[in-house]
Amino acid sequence: MKLPIGFGTRLFFRVVFPGAVLAPACARITQTILVFYKVHIPIEYALPIAIVVFGLFFAVLDVPIYMALEGRRFWPTWLWSYCLHRERRRLAGLHRAMRRNDTSRMIGRLSPVERSNFDRLYIEAAVILSAFPISLKTSAPTASSPTRLGNLIAAYEQYPRLKYGLDAVFFWPRVWVTIDKELREEIDSQQAQADGLLYLATALGFSSFVVLGYAIADTIAPGSLLYPEKPIWECLAATVCLLSSALVYRISLYSHAQFGELFKSVFDQHRSLLDTEEIVDLVSNLTDDPELRNRIGILRNVAVWRLLRWHRVRLPGEKVNRKVRLP
Repeated sequence: MKLPIGFGTRLFFRVVFPGAVLAPACARITQTILVFYKVHIPIEYALPIAIVVFGLFFAVLDVPIYMALEGRRFWPTWLWSYCLHRERRRLAGLHRAMRRNDTSRMIGRLSPVERSNFDRLYIEAAVILSAFPISLKTSAPTASSPTRLGNLIAAYEQYPRLKYGLDAVFFWPRVWVTIDKELREEIDSQQAQADGLLYLATALGFSSFVVLGYAIADTIAPGSLLYPEKPIWECLAATVCLLSSALVYRISLYSHAQFGELFKSVFDQHRSLLDTEEIVDLVSNLTDDPELRNRIGILRNVAVWRLLRWHRVRLPGEKVNRKVRLP
């Protein structure tokens, strides 16, 4: 679904922007390695090549980058637990803000300006609250991920499952191939903006550690790398890169929220393009449940997903899935 190789804004967001940050940061080490192996390429020629190479590096590692920044993998247990606790505290703070402003706007004699201000704060907290997924047990927002990005993506990926019984991860590629080319390009352009900002934040974060490594090398072994610089300036540059990474990450959340609304809209308007009738008939025969064809769409979609994704069915009146043996 992501097509980083191609002309237009998608190429710049996903390849050029992150590459243009990481390539200059790694120029000292790459040029030192080239000189060591007697490969003499002037830096003005090597840098554009490095921008493309490092940019493609981000495009290829798209899934691991998202896994790390969502908090799904690569996290030490203690850090994952600490950040999850922080997200839960943030969620509790939003609930308190909604209750406080809802109460304040209902009691006392308020001026129109004061009441409007309480309304604004209440609505703003409610909007932020929508960036959390819904708990299936309590039907209330919950923090299931240790990062804001993880909770935001979980919230909009959960939407098709809650509303239509369509697992987003499984059915998104199937919806994708049914929509027309113009809509696919529009969706991918919106996603490229979110991807590019996230790649840029990752590039800045990685660059801060690279530059900090230069400072250590110039302190311990001066002259070991080309283009030596004062360690104090390198430490300052590393700090600026790290702070910029955090800022760009926070900005990227707005782009991800916009893409999330587009993502949900695709399922709202184009889920009917999925051809599942044959699978519904198959599940109906396998479970000896002729009424499945007449049940609401959400139940039919779950039955289709269960068979196609997990190769399992659920018999009428049972709560346990069973493996299927097809002829």
